[in-house]
Amino acid sequence: MDVAVHARQRQELPKRDESNQGYVQPASWKVRRLLLDPRSTFAGPSAKLRYLHQVRGMLLCFYVASMENNTLCMLFGVPPATLARTLRKAEDALSVALQGYAPARIAFPSPSQQAKLAKLVEGREPLLKYTFGFIDGKNLRVMQPSNADMQNAMYNGWLHSVFVTGTICFAADGCII
Repeated sequence: MDVAVHARQRQELPKRDESNQGYVQPASWKVRRLLLDPRSTFAGPSAKLRYLHQVRGMLLCFYVASMENNTLCMLFGVPPATLARTLRKAEDALSVALQGYAPARIAFPSPSQQAKLAKLVEGREPLLKYTFGFIDGKNLRVMQPSNADMQNAMYNGWLHSVFVTGTICFAADGCII
């Protein structure tokens, strides 16, 4: 992108209103600032993703549909470097936007909530008593570490490669705990 485009984007950023103590305005200002920061670009061809809704769509596809990076590249028509850079910036922006937002936090349920969730599970599956959540995971392929002990810790013999496993626990109502 050229300098004129960066100057125009900078002018389009909303000014931060210190008198507004609401959650939405500062978060959206920070998100737009992170995604449209001209210092993070480089001299070269312009980015293919020109609108914020495209970035949001890419991030949602990455998380919700569990798409591979090459599939996302084909779907959005971007090279792998642009995809990686855009996902990193979008994740940073999402983290800033959700900071301090109570429904977005991950927390272990209280004993009373566990009992309510266990009743939900038992109502659907009577043989599963005292079960309030379920665990799921995703294997993320990584480069082989040079340290033999680390490589041994991450090697998955069944899948014949080196992985880091991400595990998520879901409550019976679908929330991540």
